Amino acid sequence: MTSSGESTHFPKPRPFPMRGPVMPTPAAPAPTPPAPHLVEAAKAFGRVDDQGRVWVREADGEREVGQFPEQVPPDPLQMYVRRYLELVSQVDLFEKRLPHLGGREIDQTLASLREQVEAPAAVGDLPGLRERVEQLHRAGEERKERIGIERAEAKKQARERRQAIVDEARRLAEQDPARTQWKQSGQRFRDLLEEWKTEQRTSPRLDRASEDELWKQFSSARSVFDKHRREFFSKLDAEQERAKRRKEQLIAEAERLSTSTEWGATAGAFRDLMSQWKAAGRASRRDDDALWERFNTAQQRFFDARHAHTAELDAQFEDNLKVKEELAAQAEALLPITDVRAARRALAPIQDAWDEAGMVPRHAMSRIDARMRAVEDALREAEEAEWRRTNPETQARAEGMAGQLQTLIAELEGQIEAARAGGDEAKVAELEKNLAARRAWLEQVQSIQR
Repeated sequence: MTSSGESTHFPKPRPFPMRGPVMPTPAAPAPTPPAPHLVEAAKAFGRVDDQGRVWVREADGEREVGQFPEQVPPDPLQMYVRRYLELVSQVDLFEKRLPHLGGREIDQTLASLREQVEAPAAVGDLPGLRERVEQLHRAGEERKERIGIERAEAKKQARERRQAIVDEARRLAEQDPARTQWKQSGQRFRDLLEEWKTEQRTSPRLDRASEDELWKQFSSARSVFDKHRREFFSKLDAEQERAKRRKEQLIAEAERLSTSTEWGATAGAFRDLMSQWKAAGRASRRDDDALWERFNTAQQRFFDARHAHTAELDAQFEDNLKVKEELAAQAEALLPITDVRAARRALAPIQDAWDEAGMVPRHAMSRIDARMRAVEDALREAEEAEWRRTNPETQARAEGMAGQLQTLIAELEGQIEAARAGGDEAKVAELEKNLAARRAWLEQVQSIQR
């Protein structure tokens, strides 16, 4: 016994086991007094006998929980009821936390509560409290079962996410190297590796066999991708080196031609060099830009020289252009052609002077030639028309056709008079339409005769 008469062999309530780092214990706030009705309800399960012994009512009878051998205090059950209510508070707290606890915490806490309510030195409804603990035990088992299901589902989803990472890695590794965007695909592989590491840190742990197998597949896909990339760029380097050597050959030829004054033939040679340049493929970006600069400089030197030469010639040909402008105006004055022979006589000296005038500037060549060609075409068409008109065979055919048409026209006119007399307006309209067509043909035939 202590000096207060309290028994010392009863176990103290145990705190709930907690996870995580131990934090400094803050100063405990003043305890809230229990509700009076709860105190009174608990006291109903206890009593103190004449010898100062404290009893609590259990399911199978009373049990002694303490003794006051010297002097019974005014409220002897208060301390024992407080102990009971503290146990009730621990059970209440566990009940609230249960939906959020893991399996180990549930087992540890239930073991502690069962030990504490087994035979506590407390007064209250201990059978009811033990029943609550057993109910919480059953609820805890259900909670652990749900946790197991949730953990299994979480592992399943974690494995599916790892498998998705592996599958995408395989797709990247199986791409056609000729069509692969290496920069983007390489970055995607790095992203997949980071996703894998994140899964390892944050997702449920897989079993070692599954973890090792998936990592083996992922690592194998990375190795295949890296091998394809090395092979691709090795081949690309070789192709670019070949393209560089070929373009250097073309540059040497272009530089040789750049001083040529054989303007037509050299311009064609440069066109052929450009076709070969395009077919040579690309060197590395740095080399290709420098190579093109050298090639373009060489061809530009030639075309600049040709342009300067052409400009000089054009300046010399400006006087020729003025002469041909006057000659074209003289030729155009012959239009329209009414007398073919007179027009031919007048045009002949103009054509001779045209040939003697010589070259004109390139920019005016098509325009000035088109003016003279239009007059010559008009004269040729007039000559053909004259020949058709004076051709004896044509005249004979025209006279025969004219006679036939005149006879047919006379017959149609008679038919129209008869139809009109008979009141057949529809037939009149049809015959008049045919008559108009025959008269038009006759007019064309007669024009040939003239």
